[in-house]
Parts: sequence; C-alpha cells; structure tokens
Amino acid sequence: MAAVPPRKRSRAEQVVPTFASVEADVSTPRLSEEPQGPAPETSDYPIPNFEELYNKMRETDGGVAIEDRRWRLLTYQMCFVGSELVDWLVKNVEGNIDRTEAVELGQKLLDAGILHHVMRSEPFADDYYFYRFQEDEQTSVLNMKRVWDSTRKARYAVDVSVETITRLACLCEEHRRNILEKKVSTDPAAGEIDYAALARSE
Repeated sequence: MAAVPPRKRSRAEQVVPTFASVEADVSTPRLSEEPQGPAPETSDYPIPNFEELYNKMRETDGGVAIEDRRWRLLTYQMCFVGSELVDWLVKNVEGNIDRTEAVELGQKLLDAGILHHVMRSEPFADDYYFYRFQEDEQTSVLNMKRVWDSTRKARYAVDVSVETITRLACLCEEHRRNILEKKVSTDPAAGEIDYAALARSE
C-alpha cells in the first residue's frame, strides 16, 4: 500500500489560542488549590522557626563565623566550618537538641539549598568541612545569586513555572497578533504573511 503523504493543515484548522484566553490563565491557580503535600511555609520550612534562626545565623555578632578559609593551599571565600555550625545550633535552637539532631537540621538546610559544601561534594557533617550559605555564593552568571527574603512566602516551583510560562505565552500571542495585523497580505483568501512586503518595510 502506497504511503499517504502528510497533509498540511489549512489556516482554519490550526489550533492557536486567542490572546484573551491565554491572558486569563495568568491569574488562574493550577496547583495551589489542591497542593501535593504540605505547602513550604517560610516560618517552618525547612526547619522550625527558620526565618528567626536564619537571621540569627547571619548576625555579625553572635552568628556563625563566616570568613575566608584556607585548606591545602586553596582559599575558600565566605564559608564556615560544619562543626562550628553544629556548636551554634546546639547552643541556639530551642529544645536542647544534641549534636546528632543539629547535624540533621544542618542537612535539612543543605537539602533545601540554603547552604552547601564549598565543593558541593559532601553532605552536612559535624567535622572540619567548609560550607557556604547560598546567599554568599559568588557567581558571574547573571541573576544566579539567590538571596533569601523572609518577607516573601515560599511557593511551589511548579506554580512559579506555570505562571512564568503563561506570561511568556501571552507575550508571544501579543507579538503574533501584531505581526498578523500589520504584515498579512491584503488578499483575504491567502491568509499568509506577505514576506516581500515584510522585507521592504525593514
């Protein structure tokens, strides 16, 4: 049996969302109505009383000692020692936690991306390992520095992605409509862009 060549859909058959329908989706919650699992509240995520505890960690006086440190001829900027953070957590966290529990809290902070090993190769440990807060990470990549802002409520990453993609779709749809309004040929039956006229207008 001879293969049937694919048929190109006509313009009327092409499914293109209208700008109004896409724009309306921007404010429509997708996952926030029925979230999967507990929402990551800033006050108790990733550990209880996180905002207050994090601010205390960052204090110049009484916080975790953050400084440039050397190890095997290499200098690691703006970092702290894992065992010193354990000491600080045991001293400052309410409930009289022991060092094992302090290590578990440190690992939760690491898993949440609040801090990381300077080589990103080790879990959190009660040892002479160097760690760095994400806020202190130096990067040359534009918009890659992440600063924890306790005034902003944490959101699901999927919700943020849906909102961003939807807004991009709105911009693309608006741009598409502008092109069609200005660059479509005068022949209504053609329904195609007049590329010759487009080239002359540039």
